[in-house]
Amino acid sequence: MAAFAEGPPQTQAEGEAFGAALVGCWEATQAYLDGAAEGASDDVVRRLDAVMARAAREGHLSVNELVDDVETAALPLLLLPYMRAQALERSGPAAPGVAPEEIMGRRAGAVRSAKAAFSAFLNRALDLELLAGPDLDAWRELEGTDEGEGERRSADPNAKRLRKIERYRRQQAAVTRIAEIDAALRSQLEGLGGGAGGNAAAEILRIQAESPGGEALENADELIRERWEIALSHAIRDAVEQLGSLTEEMGILEFMAARRPPAPPGGGPDGSNRGAPQSAAEDGRMRQRSAVPDPNRPGLTVTHLDRGVDGLVTERRETVKANVFRPYHNLPTMSLEEFAQQEMEDAMRREAASKAAEENPGPRRMDQLERDGDEDDAELAEQAAYKDRAWDDWKDDHPRGMGNKMGKRF
Repeated sequence: MAAFAEGPPQTQAEGEAFGAALVGCWEATQAYLDGAAEGASDDVVRRLDAVMARAAREGHLSVNELVDDVETAALPLLLLPYMRAQALERSGPAAPGVAPEEIMGRRAGAVRSAKAAFSAFLNRALDLELLAGPDLDAWRELEGTDEGEGERRSADPNAKRLRKIERYRRQQAAVTRIAEIDAALRSQLEGLGGGAGGNAAAEILRIQAESPGGEALENADELIRERWEIALSHAIRDAVEQLGSLTEEMGILEFMAARRPPAPPGGGPDGSNRGAPQSAAEDGRMRQRSAVPDPNRPGLTVTHLDRGVDGLVTERRETVKANVFRPYHNLPTMSLEEFAQQEMEDAMRREAASKAAEENPGPRRMDQLERDGDEDDAELAEQAAYKDRAWDDWKDDHPRGMGNKMGKRF
């Protein structure tokens, strides 16, 4: 199997140096995307750009090649633009105290950059004849190049749902096959450890860079090539999905920006800073206070003098409430920017809680242990026994249907 150190016109030392740079970049990027490493997305993007520029300069890939013409050792290079698009989309949140307008502007810039990067990756996949079938149809629909047919398909929610289900099934099949290949490669390649996914990919890259002419690599060439091709197909499907989500998010951001009223030059109603809210949060609190009637200001007392048919003047008094001109609907208590920031924080909090739950799922029941193949672990089995016993006790104390009153209110 050809490796970086074997391709002209570079020397073996230059090829090995490029292989080491690729492995280091891959590991750092994967750690950032998995959330295992902190840092700015700009640093990750710059490192990916440097490796891709070096690959183009040293001739590891050609713009005229099809995927069957690309050497197995160079296939991972085709995934770098996809990883770059992921890094652009996952730009970190703004620092505390940043104005909502700036947060929206930064996010809109990140979405535009990520959309352009995903589109460039899919265009390259199309040139390589990797993008075809349902994925190509879905991308054309997003790009609006299907000349009317895409509009009819997108208008049918049932067809859209079926396409998403089919795409999800193919994604799961790809993940399962990659895990099977990784397990087979561990038995053939000495030094290949770690789990499936990005860790195993980095290990394969490292072995390719450090042992380019090894007999084990030659024997495992078919499996390694299949793994990278499946990973490319997996990335293409995910890129189409991400492109659709980013397109919808961009529409929401543009709508929010268009609905935001322009502020006066000085901030206040007369162009000065007098009376102007110092932040969006203070602006929301001021609106909320103005929506609540002040008990110390009951309103105005109005006296009406009416002349009756008999010529007598009658006096009628009524109190005009302070909120008589208040609209019938509830006034907003926060701005769209505040709500968007709150939703972003909630989403980040849910994502962190989900990752924590995955890392520490807690004790499982016995049927779950049997499903996962861990029933022989004595400690886990003991924890499962306690959990099953507690669940049985709870069911004994709460028989099925005890809360159903059969439609009776008392």
